[in-house]
Amino acid sequence: MSKLFYRKQVRRSIIAILTSIVIAVGTGSYSPHVSFAPSLNRQHLHLHIGWHQAHALATSGGRASGGSFGSSSESGSSSSGSSSGGSSGSSSGGSSYNYSDDSSSDSYSSGGSNSQSDAITGIFILLLFGGSLLVALLVKIQELIERLRHPQAYRRQQAQIRSKLAIYKEVEQQYEEQTNTIVTVTQVQVALRASAREVQERFNEISTEYDWGTPAGLHEALQETALTLLRSPEAWTHVSTTSKTILTRERAKQYFDTLSMEERSKFAVESLVNVGGNVRRRTISTKDDGPADYIVATLIVGTADDQPLFETIHTAEELSRVLKQLGAIAPNYLMVYEMLWSPQDSSDSLTYEELLLNYPHMLQIC
Repeated sequence: MSKLFYRKQVRRSIIAILTSIVIAVGTGSYSPHVSFAPSLNRQHLHLHIGWHQAHALATSGGRASGGSFGSSSESGSSSSGSSSGGSSGSSSGGSSYNYSDDSSSDSYSSGGSNSQSDAITGIFILLLFGGSLLVALLVKIQELIERLRHPQAYRRQQAQIRSKLAIYKEVEQQYEEQTNTIVTVTQVQVALRASAREVQERFNEISTEYDWGTPAGLHEALQETALTLLRSPEAWTHVSTTSKTILTRERAKQYFDTLSMEERSKFAVESLVNVGGNVRRRTISTKDDGPADYIVATLIVGTADDQPLFETIHTAEELSRVLKQLGAIAPNYLMVYEMLWSPQDSSDSLTYEELLLNYPHMLQIC
């Protein structure tokens, strides 16, 4: 056991002993005289308790998304008691007492016996917590003896206790993050040279290969997307990232949908779409401008984190670290994920002018 535990035990025991003494002395020095006597004019005391509580371009795009923010609602209920007076000394929903300074032959008086029982109760509580204090002191003495006899074993034991406490705190923090309504919405955009056709082809496969309608499939799709980008660092040219924490799931969903609509509006045609496992394909007419110059990949993620995942990034090293972080998100933290890429078809084109026009916020990677 840790030192903090014993200190708390001793402190609690001392407080309990002092409280018990105060109770024992206080209850013995005051006891109200209460008499219950028949009366035609009884005073009814009723207790009521209630509970308050942009530009159209000849480019195609692909999109795959899945997951849900879920919903959280709170409901409350209220209840109240009612009472009504009866006739000739009867009552409902409460108790009636007649407090009198005079005692009669047919009245019942309560006084000394209650004081004795309260004093006995206080003494019992005092003995109980005194015994707890004695046990805590004996355990502390035994710990000191073991510490002197086996110092290495004692240090190992304390290290194990600290490790278990750290694990417990981490689990508790994760539980609190998952059960509250705070959501972090993250967007990562990467522009790659069109020579990285394998990235384009792999995105087409990811959009149909995984089950975007299940949490497990969604998590696998995010991991594979991050890995695909990490395997082609030489093709990265521009980057743009944002990570924002939102206090409610309703506002987070609205912000997520706004980001998605903004990016989708940059596509003249969505030639491949997979939303929650429903795949739609559309044939497009290709351009004769030659091969594409750039490919832009956009990842929009909603997680149960209580703080932004990262700050604005500028270098390839920072982008690599962010992609690894996204790929390592725990399945129970991932709420929703959407992947967009343009152009979707390898015969389509995204020129440098189109890149500047549609993605003016992207920064060249240092």
